[in-house]
Amino acid sequence: MDLFGVDLCHAHLSGATLTRADLSEADLTRSNLAGADLSAANLLRADLSEADITGANLAGANLTQAFLINANLTQANLTGALMGKRTVLFGARLIDARLTGARLTGANLSGADLSGADLADADLTKANLADACWNTATTWPEPDAGWITERSDRLRTGHYRIRGGPRSARDGAGSARHPAA
Repeated sequence: MDLFGVDLCHAHLSGATLTRADLSEADLTRSNLAGADLSAANLLRADLSEADITGANLAGANLTQAFLINANLTQANLTGALMGKRTVLFGARLIDARLTGARLTGANLSGADLSGADLADADLTKANLADACWNTATTWPEPDAGWITERSDRLRTGHYRIRGGPRSARDGAGSARHPAA
């Protein structure tokens, strides 16, 4: 389905089947995509800011350079999704989301809520995790779990916030990077 550049701002698409749809450069700001099937969809440079994407299936979707500012992705399936450099998830709610195997290389997750999120095998190389929140139910990729714990401040029992700057995740060489606080 070719929906390149379409204006779907405020659209009610909950439960819609948009598998493999081309939504690149589409405006989905404040849209309701709760429970929608967007698996393998192309959302390159799409604007999903403040969208309700709760429980949606975005497995294998291309979200490169997409804007998901303050989007609600609670319980969304982002398994294997591509969210590389310039994908902005600032303030996004990724509570209990599945991000296993997602490629978040260089993505901006600052201020995101990752409580209960499953990031096993996700690539966080050069991702910005400054001020992202998480809890003891969050699953981190094995190479990142140690430094994330070290760079986090306890907010309350079982809840944490990551300190650090824009390069707070592993560098391209794979070693942990610990920016000055």
